[in-house]
Amino acid sequence: MNRLRSTRIGALSTLLLLAAICSPGVAPALGLEAIESGISQAWTGNAYRTGLPGVAGTITGSEAMPIDGFWSVAARIALLDELLASNAVLSLTPALEFGLRYYALFESGRVVPTQIETATGAEDNQLGRGAARILTIRLPLVIAYELRFAGGHTILMGLSPTGVFRIPAGHVERRDDDDDLSDLYRHFYRDARFLMPEVSLGYRFPVSDFFDVTIRADFGASIIDTVDPDLAVWNGMRAALGVRMGFRLPFAGLLRERESVLRVPDERDRPAGDDE
Repeated sequence: MNRLRSTRIGALSTLLLLAAICSPGVAPALGLEAIESGISQAWTGNAYRTGLPGVAGTITGSEAMPIDGFWSVAARIALLDELLASNAVLSLTPALEFGLRYYALFESGRVVPTQIETATGAEDNQLGRGAARILTIRLPLVIAYELRFAGGHTILMGLSPTGVFRIPAGHVERRDDDDDLSDLYRHFYRDARFLMPEVSLGYRFPVSDFFDVTIRADFGASIIDTVDPDLAVWNGMRAALGVRMGFRLPFAGLLRERESVLRVPDERDRPAGDDE
């Protein structure tokens, strides 16, 4: 319950931050440049194999190459430019990312990514204790060094102390009706698995005066999983490729600029001494 409450507080805090920086009074002070929304595909390293200590029999319900889709919403904030090169900006991009995935819990206590088709015992697969659908909520806080060139083209390099929170999302399969899957949920918060430092590389280009597109690649690792002596070093690593559409500020500038262009000159605009 405490972990679930912490997850909700973390997600709520990020939502409040996004809402606050979008308000007209706060945006200019923080240098809010754009609201972004996008999708990505993420690969997670799963080095689970049979023959591990404490694992009896053959387990085939573990997905060898899990690739998951994520949807994201973010705010892009310019932090610093005066102390950097003339075409460079230090930016901050807090974001919320959401994805769904099934995980299986085995007798050994290991939790591994799976698909519901392979986790429930189909085709002679061994289920273990059960499987559940999990909602993954990621909270990246990317601080990026951006090189900006003529025409609005940008190359960015970033770092993020990303938090990853996983909560139950409905569907649960159990080997036996009385099997307890609480260890599955606890696994994600044990030994600081909810921390995943990441690096990112991206390229942004303008589409119009008010829209831009960012193509970005992110790479991170769950430190506790990568140092597991029973698994390959790439276990728990994450690599993602995605695209985000940025809606640039000021939002009201669309109307204000249009009105200034279309306003018809009146008598007050006529130069002094012009009688014609």
